Amino acid sequence: RDLHSFPTRRSSDLNSPPVQTFGLSQTQDGTWWAGTTEGVYRYTNGVWLAANEQPGPGLSEVYAFSAAGNKLWAATANGLWCRNGNVWESHNGPQPRIVRALAVASDGIKLWLAEEDAVVRYSPQTRTTDNRFTVEQHGVASRRVAALAEIRGDLWILTAAGISRLRLRE
Repeated sequence: RDLHSFPTRRSSDLNSPPVQTFGLSQTQDGTWWAGTTEGVYRYTNGVWLAANEQPGPGLSEVYAFSAAGNKLWAATANGLWCRNGNVWESHNGPQPRIVRALAVASDGIKLWLAEEDAVVRYSPQTRTTDNRFTVEQHGVASRRVAALAEIRGDLWILTAAGISRLRLRE
C-alpha cells in the first residue's frame, strides 16, 4: 500500500481531517474514516467530507472507531453507532449512552465497550451486554478508559490511571 499522510487541517485545506481527530479506521471496502470532535468524516476522492447523514452520530464527539468488515462502529458522546453501507444505525436504548472506547471481541461479532461506569461486552445481534467489569469489583485502574483490546484470552484496558489486564474465562 502507498503511505498517505493526513496532516492536521489548516483553514480551508480539505486534504486533511478536521482538527482534533481522535480515531482513524479503514473499512474493508477501502474507505478511510476519521472520528473528530465534530463528528465522523470519510476520505472520498482526495477530500475529507462529513458523514453526518441522519439518523447518525451527527456532530457528536467521536472517541473511538472499530471496523469489522464493512461495518464501522463509532463510540461517541451520543452513544454507539454502526455504519453499514450508507446507513447509520443507533445501538442505543431509549437513553443514549456515552461510549468512550470500543474494540471487536475475539469472536469477531461482539464488541467491548467502555461506558461511563463499566467495561461491558455487547452483542449487536441481541443488543444485550454481559461481562461487566468495574473499578470497584474488578480492579480496573480507572473509569476513564481510553482504549480496549482483547488478545489471547485477556482484555487489556488502557485508562487514565494505567493499564489493567483482565483474564477472561468462558
